[in-house]
Amino acid sequence: MDDETADPGATATYHAEDVRLLHHYIRSLIGQKLYDSADLIGGLLLCCTRPAIISHSPSMWDLHATSLELYADSLVGKGERYRALSFYQQANAHRKCAASSSLRCSPTQLLGLPPTSPPCPPPSLPINFKEARCHLSLNKPSQALRALLSVSTSTRESSVPVAVTLGHVYRRLGMQHDAQTAYKDAVGHDPLALEALIGLAKTGMDEEDIWRLVTGPWAPCGGARPEEGARRGVGKGRGGSDEAKGSSSRRPRGSQAYESVDSRGRLSSDENSVWQVLRTKTLPWLKVWVQAHVALAAQNWAVAAERFGELEVRYFPKSTHCLLQRARAQVGMDLYMDAQQTFGRAVEGEGGGEVMEHMDYYAVVLRQRAAKGELAHLAHRLMDVDTRRPEPWIAAALHSDLKGEKESPLTLVEQAIKTDHEHVLGYQVRGTLLLALGKAEAAASSFLQGSRLHKDMNGYKGLVDAYLVQHKFKEALGCAKEAFSAMPKSATAITLVGRVLAQLPEGREKAKRAFQRALSMNPSTVDALLALADLHLGAQEYDKCIHLLSSSLQNSGHDFLHTKLGEAYAISGDFSKALASFNTAVSMNPSSAPATAGLEKLEKLLRGVEPEEDGEGEEVDEEVEAEEDDMVEGTTD
Repeated sequence: MDDETADPGATATYHAEDVRLLHHYIRSLIGQKLYDSADLIGGLLLCCTRPAIISHSPSMWDLHATSLELYADSLVGKGERYRALSFYQQANAHRKCAASSSLRCSPTQLLGLPPTSPPCPPPSLPINFKEARCHLSLNKPSQALRALLSVSTSTRESSVPVAVTLGHVYRRLGMQHDAQTAYKDAVGHDPLALEALIGLAKTGMDEEDIWRLVTGPWAPCGGARPEEGARRGVGKGRGGSDEAKGSSSRRPRGSQAYESVDSRGRLSSDENSVWQVLRTKTLPWLKVWVQAHVALAAQNWAVAAERFGELEVRYFPKSTHCLLQRARAQVGMDLYMDAQQTFGRAVEGEGGGEVMEHMDYYAVVLRQRAAKGELAHLAHRLMDVDTRRPEPWIAAALHSDLKGEKESPLTLVEQAIKTDHEHVLGYQVRGTLLLALGKAEAAASSFLQGSRLHKDMNGYKGLVDAYLVQHKFKEALGCAKEAFSAMPKSATAITLVGRVLAQLPEGREKAKRAFQRALSMNPSTVDALLALADLHLGAQEYDKCIHLLSSSLQNSGHDFLHTKLGEAYAISGDFSKALASFNTAVSMNPSSAPATAGLEKLEKLLRGVEPEEDGEGEEVDEEVEAEEDDMVEGTTD
């Protein structure tokens, strides 16, 4: 095997031995029912074994077919059978091409293995573990925990599938510390248990601590690290006496995957071979991958988008996983135009037509962009793939809402929640629909239900909106304060504080400072930009408003910014520029209701009819006024 290291500035190149070794590893993951990890690693491997990349090596066509087949196997394990069919068909096509190129041996023959024998037979899993998996799939984490705790301690710590599942259960129950311990057990036996690494990121562990788990001092063949052994009592008996030296170098579950393949294609016992592959090929991308998922879990959208973009460009071209995660981060930044393009690339890729992950967020993007035709197509496609998941129902609900229907969207989103009672976006979409119907109290309840499952900025924004509509300024301020405390470096959290302050009698100047700080942190914070523009308009600072919006349009061409600029021109009396701005907005988004309404108001102004004025602010109790002084100091320091 070559000793060269991967060029960090170029796509990683895997040689035949590397690919075969990773095939062993993926088979091991599938055998252990770690389908998410197998899916992630298999999908990334596909990007490096595509014929477009390895056209210089015809002998690898058959290996690429095996990569496709294993990836499809992982999708079957996850229940994504429609998507798996696409990859099985591609595998057959590539294998035929390999046969026509006079390849005489199959991948199993190249590996020196019997055709029907898996390279690493999975250990039998306890029945209690299987029972726990069933409970978890039925959204019964408490029963799942009881079943898992009945499994022996040694099995819980030594079995990667059991440890990963235990981590998932603890996290569902809000027991973050216990979840971290379980995930660490999994990574201690298998540093490429990507499900466990994602779980650690979601529990709030920072990237440096996660990276130390992956790259810390390892015993041969990836056994437990010394510090992990000390924590579990490995290396010392219960009475304090030292155990046999070999006990601290236990082999990871599925350790056959860590065996090397010699020059004749047979399994050997060269335990360092896999680590050569990991350190020269896997670790360069894995570090970026960990950074990306930590940023995603922390809702640090800008960093997440940058890191997943780096993974896709430098290591895994056209990776569906990287594209989907990057698009999700772009949604978090309200970059709907960019997200639409990125989601489009992901769906157009290999097997992307059947992908379900984050398609509900894609539907949100298309709803925001008023892309009625694309949203209808997405909803129908998702319904054809799997109606047992919430994504098709959310897409259908948003399409129904875009068509102007009233009750149907709520019925459809209720079906989404029924299919998955822990799908946070379902509650948030329901809250948004209820708010649009004027049912602010019910909307707040829906947003609260989602927040109990997972707190994110979208939930905080929905709650603040619902409270403000009900003139519950104290509750709105409390919610904004909680968001700011949870994410003090978030421009969106600071914007929420500013939005509440803008509703208070003496808070508008403080709100301006909050919006300005948010924009200085992230110029693409659309909510802060629009809210600051509204404050300028309310204070009759038309020149400042026009300058703010015109400057922003130099970096982003959102249709709603043109609409807001049109409003500013119209109010300032520059009707010709207002007309141009509204027309630009409509040309960019023909379904834009605000742009159309702006044109109608402009026509009234041209006829000499003054548009209706909005009502002034409501009364606010003195306690809220006192709290907002403390809040603004925290956001403007």
